[in-house]
Amino acid sequence: MAEEQRLAEVKKRIEQPIDGYSSDSTALSAQQKGILDAQAELLLQLAPDMQIIIEGHTCDFGTHLVNMSIAQKRAEIAKNYLVQKGIAANRITTVAKAATEPVAPNAGEANRKRNRRVVIVID
Repeated sequence: MAEEQRLAEVKKRIEQPIDGYSSDSTALSAQQKGILDAQAELLLQLAPDMQIIIEGHTCDFGTHLVNMSIAQKRAEIAKNYLVQKGIAANRITTVAKAATEPVAPNAGEANRKRNRRVVIVID
């Protein structure tokens, strides 16, 4: 039971969306890098052997094909950043979700920015 609680706590701290991308941007902002820095530290300390998935998401602007490409690039750039911070590349899988799993209605720029995100998921 203690291991399940530890895993739940690790997931709660790491599986937070990193949002705020412009509609077609894949570059990490300074704020996003700061969040990834903190998550990398947590991954190294609390989950050093766990596999992770980085999901790339978009809002509903553009075609599905374009959004899949943008989502994959976001996930790959986040992966490369975490690898630079000491996370082993073979621990990380990337996946493009595009606009298939919005966290907010795609009405208004504030909600669209929330949907344009990457999420690190403990596998």
